[in-house]
Amino acid sequence: MQRVFKPEYTESNCPVCDNLPSAQWKLLRGEATRKCLRCGHIFASPMPTEETMIQAYQLPQDEYIRFFKCDYLDVKGCCCNNYNWQFANAANYVEKVNILAPEKGRIFELGCSSGIFLEAAKKSGWQTAGVDPAFVSQKSHDRDKFLNIQRSDLFSADLEEGSFDFIFAASVIEHLTEPKRYLHKLNRLLNPGGGIMIVGLPNVNSLTIRMNIDRYIGNHPPIHLQYFSKRSITTLLRMSGFNRVTVNSHGLSETILEFIFNRKGQIYTGDYTNLLN
Repeated sequence: MQRVFKPEYTESNCPVCDNLPSAQWKLLRGEATRKCLRCGHIFASPMPTEETMIQAYQLPQDEYIRFFKCDYLDVKGCCCNNYNWQFANAANYVEKVNILAPEKGRIFELGCSSGIFLEAAKKSGWQTAGVDPAFVSQKSHDRDKFLNIQRSDLFSADLEEGSFDFIFAASVIEHLTEPKRYLHKLNRLLNPGGGIMIVGLPNVNSLTIRMNIDRYIGNHPPIHLQYFSKRSITTLLRMSGFNRVTVNSHGLSETILEFIFNRKGQIYTGDYTNLLN
């Protein structure tokens, strides 16, 4: 029997401060976003439900592309066939984690995908664990067991509170329907004195967005549901129980890089993704 994917949507308060009043912000590829009138956070509205997003990330490629509107992206080429640069990128992040937490213990990754970051972390001496509802296949079973990956959502996974020394999340928080709920859970998974590193989080106050010339490649709903500024991500982390929060913004937007490399309007391929990284 063929499964029929029927996405469901809901209206919500601000995902950061739970404030109700908000104003329409912009349409991104035809999808509505709103801005909270209290904390300034920007979010998709209406928002796909949590169950819809979990199902969507497990869709066959053609359905995945249609739902997420990622026709500009070579999904298989960018996400599945670039092990070398993905591992090099992961190893670079592991080096940064090692500076923050030189006494390696247990590290957990939210949204670990195929486990490349955890593989690099394990080679560096960490004990690893991770969760991701996608990439479910028989071929990944041995690798998942080796890296201690559970193919489930965060709240269904078998995880002991206070059992991790460090948590890593790359390009995940902006995809969540309820980021505060997730960060509260992650905070409880850390032992006292543990740390978290969140990377790949787009900055809604970047220069090209403020100049209204950013094409938001990949940054439109329902791929991205949350649009953070330094202020709103700091507020969210502190409200979730984290302290000593540091937020750094760096890099160039894809809009500028497209202009530099004369790639405007062209599909994202594996080679171009490598160039961007």
